[in-house]
Amino acid sequence: MPVPYSNSDFSLLIHSFCLQPCQPPTPPLILIRGLPGSGKSSLARDYVHHLHLEADQYFMQAGQGYQYDPIRLETAHQACILRTYWHLQVGGQVVISNTFSQGFELYPYFALARHFQCRVRLLETTGKWANIHQVPQTVIERMQERWLPLPEGDYSLPAHRNHKNKRR
Repeated sequence: MPVPYSNSDFSLLIHSFCLQPCQPPTPPLILIRGLPGSGKSSLARDYVHHLHLEADQYFMQAGQGYQYDPIRLETAHQACILRTYWHLQVGGQVVISNTFSQGFELYPYFALARHFQCRVRLLETTGKWANIHQVPQTVIERMQERWLPLPEGDYSLPAHRNHKNKRR
């Protein structure tokens, strides 16, 4: 199934943001990226006042634990995006931990940040722990091969665009 965004779409969107240290009044949307077993979920849990979301939560089944189904992966990501939207809509603080190996995977979250006039804090984890979802090493190596390097930090809309805060 084709993805709705490309890396070039993400490149255009991210250029509407400024990578800079800033302290606007709204909390950032925190995006944590990294390969399986790098510590994404562990870092996200440190944000105790944020709702922690990740696509893998979609595959958690009551009484059965984690039941990954590659056919439902796109639906899992859409559910994560939708939950992020709902929480930002009511002024909530959100941290998302997903692999985000390519820019098109980050695009919807940067678009939400632009919509809600909030900054994005992009973090990358690089630890080497056992991955909790037993992702095969061959799959991790393929993810690593297509990894898009991105600078970590706070991304904000330029001041002239950030004049009206749409968050409630």
